Amino acid sequence: MMPTSTRVSSAMIGPYRIDGLIGRGGMGEVYRAFDTVKQRAVALKLLAPHLAGDVEFQERFRRESELAARLREPHVIPIHDYGTLNGRLFIDMRLVDGMDLDAVLGRYGPLSPQRAVEVISQIAGALDAAHADGLVHRDVKPSNILLTVPGTEGEFAYLVDFGIAAPMAGNKLTVTGTTMGSLDYMAPELFDTGDRRGNRIDVYALTGVLHTLLTGSRPFTADGLAGMMFAHLNAAPPRPTRLRPLPPALDAVVARGMAKRPDDRFATCGELAAAAHAAIVGSPTTWHPGPPARPLPPAPSLPPAGLTSPPPVRARRRWPLVAAAVAAVLLAGGGTVAGVVANSGSPPEVVAPAAGTYTDVYGRFTIQPPAGWSIDPSSEVLAFNSPTNDAQLAVFVVSSLGTLEETIEGARNAAVQFPNGVITSGRKLTLADGTPAYLQTYSYTDQHPGAEAHDVQLVAVRGSELYTLIGSAPASAQAERDTLTAAVQTLRLK
Repeated sequence: MMPTSTRVSSAMIGPYRIDGLIGRGGMGEVYRAFDTVKQRAVALKLLAPHLAGDVEFQERFRRESELAARLREPHVIPIHDYGTLNGRLFIDMRLVDGMDLDAVLGRYGPLSPQRAVEVISQIAGALDAAHADGLVHRDVKPSNILLTVPGTEGEFAYLVDFGIAAPMAGNKLTVTGTTMGSLDYMAPELFDTGDRRGNRIDVYALTGVLHTLLTGSRPFTADGLAGMMFAHLNAAPPRPTRLRPLPPALDAVVARGMAKRPDDRFATCGELAAAAHAAIVGSPTTWHPGPPARPLPPAPSLPPAGLTSPPPVRARRRWPLVAAAVAAVLLAGGGTVAGVVANSGSPPEVVAPAAGTYTDVYGRFTIQPPAGWSIDPSSEVLAFNSPTNDAQLAVFVVSSLGTLEETIEGARNAAVQFPNGVITSGRKLTLADGTPAYLQTYSYTDQHPGAEAHDVQLVAVRGSELYTLIGSAPASAQAERDTLTAAVQTLRLK
C-alpha cells in the first residue's frame, strides 16, 4: 500500500463519510472514513474504479474480505464489514494510526536485531494463525506491515492486505496479466511449480522481510523482472552480516528461512521467529530510534542472470534466465504462467527412442538436435552444445493458462527485453504432429561473452503446457543459426 497525503473533500458513500485518502495499492484505495451508523472512524477500502467491471479483480477483492474477516489474531487488522456500495466493492476495517515498515526504514534506517526479531515474532503469530485456518497471505512485505508508535514500549505490529491470499486447499485464483505477490519477497516455488498454497511461501517472505529490517536492503537486488525471478530461483540466500555488523548466527537463520526447497525451510513462521530470537540471545536488548538516518546502501546488484561470478559451464549461465524472462513477460503480457516445471535442480535423464531423437524424462516431447551436437550434462533443462562454438539449443516447459496468441505476445516481449533485443523475423507454423506454433528469430547483446548473439525461438501451447525451444548462436555463425531453425521445427508433442 503506497502512503499518500492526498486529501479529498468530504463525501458520502453509503453510510460512510469519506474524510481523506490514506493510500493506494494495486487493487484499490483506502480512505479514512466515518461510519455514520455505528459512529466510529474506520479505514474503508474500495475497489479501484477502473477495475470495477473486471470480474476477476472483483473475485479477488471478495476473496480478500472473506478470508481476512475470519481471522481473530490480534496482529491482523480486524474487518468490520464488507460488501458492495454504490456498485463498488468495499471492506470496512479498523482504523489504525501508524507507519508501515517501508516508512520506518526510510526514517530511521535498519532496525536493531532485537527490534527486528520482535516485529517478526508478532507478524509470525498472525501468519501462523492464518495458516491454521487454511489461509496463505502470499504478499508479506514491509509495506504490508504497520507499526503503531514505532520505537516505543507500546510498539505493535499489524499485518495488512490479504488481497492475494489463497486457500491452502481448493481452486487457485488466477488473474490474467497480474503478478501474484511482490517479486522482492516471492518464494521460488511460485515461479518453479506455480504452487501458491503452501504456508512456507509466507515463511520465505517473512524471512526476506527480516533481512530487510536488519540491513535496510531487499534480499536480492537483481535488475528487472527476469533477473529478480532468476535470483529467487538460483541465487544463494542473502547474508545480512555482509551489509551490517550483526550476530553471525542470523546468516544461518536467513539461509534456512529462504531455502529454495520449501521442505528445507522452517515449518512455521513461529519456528523462524524462535530461531531468530535464539540467534541474538546475549546481545543488548535496548533500542532507540534516534535521529532520522539514511538507509544503508543497497547490496551490490546481481547481474541479470543472478550470478555473482562467471559460472564454469556455459549452459547454466543462460537457460534459467531465458526461462525466467519468458515466464516474466507472459505474466506481464497477457498469458498466465504458473512456473517452470521440472526444469530446475538435477539435470533430467534423457533417453533415445530412436537414433538422433531425444525425449524428456516425462515423455512430453521429442526433438532431433543438429548432427554432432552433444547433450549438456550440466544444464537444468534438456540442452545441447555445438561441437564447434558457443551455439546451444535447449527445451523447457512452463505451465501456461494462456492462449497461443498470448504466448506469442509474451515471447516477442521477452525477446526485446534482452539488452538491445531486436526481433528479426517471426511466423506461425504447424508442427509435424499438427500443433500450432510460432517461430521467431532475434538478436541481442550477449552479456557473458560481451558480444552480439542471435536466438531462434519456437513456442507451442498444448493444453495447460507451453513448450519453448531456444537456440542461441554467435553473430558470426549464420550456418548454425540456419541449422537451429531447422532443428527446433523437429519438435513433436506427445
